[in-house]
Amino acid sequence: LTYLGFSYGTYLGATYAELFPANTGRMVLDGALDPSLTYSERRQGQARGFERALRNYVSWCQSGQSCPLTGDVDAGVQQIGDVFTSANQSPVPSSDANRPVTGDDMKQVVSVMLYSPESSWDVLNEAFGQVVNQKDASAFRAIADRLEAQPLVNTGAMMGTNCLDYRVEGDMATWTAQSKELERIAPRFGRIYEGADLGCQSWGHNTTR
Repeated sequence: LTYLGFSYGTYLGATYAELFPANTGRMVLDGALDPSLTYSERRQGQARGFERALRNYVSWCQSGQSCPLTGDVDAGVQQIGDVFTSANQSPVPSSDANRPVTGDDMKQVVSVMLYSPESSWDVLNEAFGQVVNQKDASAFRAIADRLEAQPLVNTGAMMGTNCLDYRVEGDMATWTAQSKELERIAPRFGRIYEGADLGCQSWGHNTTR
């Protein structure tokens, strides 16, 4: 097998190499997942990664001429968090009068676009500029609709795969504590990754990994 794996693909490639070392050719594993991590630890790492990527975006934005975020990087990150919170409390109007944009909608868009600095960060500047300066989320609505029409992953398939790759660990007290820790270390993106083990337990699958 000659193999190029990204993200979860690194886990597949490493598993194959462990099972079939005699059949393993040249492999590139980019953005490798640590197979020893629990599901909760992996999701915590993802949440931390998104927080770092958001800071990188804000730093890049503020180094240019058309950034809607003011102050230093900490202030810019806080402004984005405030936009998310405010839009969840009072969704921002968009080009579709019947479909205003919530903070969670924006967060989903941002989480995808943080992956592609070269092609997406200018677009994020425009989207945040509309919201901050015009109270208009039309750009976010357009991007969200495109993502919905062509999702990067099938959520059900991803959940099914993860729940069979990782055994359920902990109980409600453990998961509550993990959720609080996620919100502490990743205040903008932690909630996306809450409830991993609880979701798998609720589904009722048992796995031998």
